[in-house]
Amino acid sequence: MSMLYLGYTFEATEYAHGHLDDFWLWMEKREPWFYQDLEMVRCTMWHVETRDSALHIHHYVEFDDEQALAEYRTAIAEKSADPSWEERRLQQDVWYRIIARSIHYSPPVALGFQGRG
Repeated sequence: MSMLYLGYTFEATEYAHGHLDDFWLWMEKREPWFYQDLEMVRCTMWHVETRDSALHIHHYVEFDDEQALAEYRTAIAEKSADPSWEERRLQQDVWYRIIARSIHYSPPVALGFQGRG
């Protein structure tokens, strides 16, 4: 079964670089808050990249299909209408900038080495 992934690349702000322990604690607490009640999200994945002195975080959100992604976007728009939810969401601007967005699909055949058992 082919999966759909919504991808983001974040770049940590200068403030985040100066407060890395607080940044990672904020990230850890934010994820369950942000994704609660979003049953259409199958899972999330995170990868950290350091490029020169920049800290980039690659984030992927997995969905079954385009319909699930559309449901996600609708749910986020509804949550954003709540001023307190939106205020908390916008705390992200202190910590990172979104520098890229993308949509990916898994291949239609079994690919990927999973290690030896």
